[in-house]
This record gives sequence, C-alpha cells and structure tokens, in this order.
Amino acid sequence: MTTQTKAVIYLRVSTAGQADSGLGLEAQLASCEAWAAANDCEIVATYTDAGVSGTLAPSKRNGLVLALDAVKGADVLLVAKRDRLARNMTYVGMTEAILKKTGARLVSAAGEGTDTSDPIAALFQTTMVDLFAEYEALLASVRTTAALAAKRARGEKTGGDVPYGKRVDEAGKLHAGEGAGIAARVKDLRDNEGLSYRAIAQALTEEGFTPKGKAFYASTARNLYNRKA
Repeated sequence: MTTQTKAVIYLRVSTAGQADSGLGLEAQLASCEAWAAANDCEIVATYTDAGVSGTLAPSKRNGLVLALDAVKGADVLLVAKRDRLARNMTYVGMTEAILKKTGARLVSAAGEGTDTSDPIAALFQTTMVDLFAEYEALLASVRTTAALAAKRARGEKTGGDVPYGKRVDEAGKLHAGEGAGIAARVKDLRDNEGLSYRAIAQALTEEGFTPKGKAFYASTARNLYNRKA
C-alpha cells in the first residue's frame, strides 16, 4: 500500500495591500490545493507571511520558519510559485538545503523546475526562475528609488511628516506655509550674528517659533539652515 504524500503549504505576499485584500493569498492557496488534489497529496498545514518581502532572510520570516519546522513530518514544502519562497537565489538555496536534510523537497504548483526527472533541465529552469525573481526584486527597488527622486524633483512630498514651514496641496506638492519665514530667520541668526545652532534654537523658542508647539532643538535649526528652498 502506497503511503500518501504529505505537504506543508507556504504562502507569501510582499505588500500590506495584498495582505489586507487576501486576493494574492487566496489565489496562491487555490493553486496549491489544486496541485495537491491532482497529485493525491494530503495538506497537513498552511503557513503564511503576509506583507513580507521575498528579499528578507528566511530566519526573519515567522511563517517560513514555522513551515520549515512543520515539514519535518511531511514530504513536500508546497508553494504556488518559487518566487513566493524568496526573491533571492541564496535564500532559495538555503531553504532547499534545509529541506534536503529533513528528507522533504520543494515543489512549485506552477511546475517551475521542482519536480522533473531530468536533473540538468531542472537545474537550468530552477536557476533561471530564481535569477529572474531576484532581478525583479532589484528592479522594483530601483523603480521605487527613481520614483521618489522624481517626486522630490517636482517638489512633491515623498513620505514622513511635512517639513516645518511647508504645506501640501491636493496634488501632493509642497509649498511655503505658516512659519515659512523661519528658515530666513535661522539663516540671519547664523550668518549675520554668528550664533551656534544651539543658541539659534534657544532664540527661536524664545521668539515663539515653536514647531508643532514644541521647543526648538539645535538639530532642527541645522536642518532648516541646510534645507533647500
């Protein structure tokens, strides 16, 4: 009598939006369940990392750590696609090495080189899939950096608090706002009176220039002095 193969499913989405919608996770789970049904495989556990980047080390992903622990009593770590496991070749290799020690294997429901009888074809396909996943992760990082740089060049807010003395319009662009003259006052105290940033901060606090109702700090004065208009 043939013993039924047992599988642990691992799901991952990289953004909070995907995690909140559940659509990405639901699609992955459906894909894995379809593969299990077609291959007479019993699903014994499912673990998820929601809103977690595939470039993060396996040891820093709670869901993956639990999945790797659970797979010790199973035969397969099942993912919808290999890039759900990681977007870094080194991390994929580390995970596969761990699986090999437990006697389990990695299977992609999409069939990306994880279950083929031709070892050369499997190696080539697996390597290419992992290379493209890593490339896509790097490309996404470059695109984000470029997009933020373009927003800064257009004078738009890129995140965090609105700089003191600025305001943001409906289009997301920064403009001079209440307290805009503070930078000019800092420059005057620094250039014409030769005050230290600590002395400038004290003077501004005494003069009532208090950002968000708080006392000025030397670092705030320095940032205002060095800030471009």
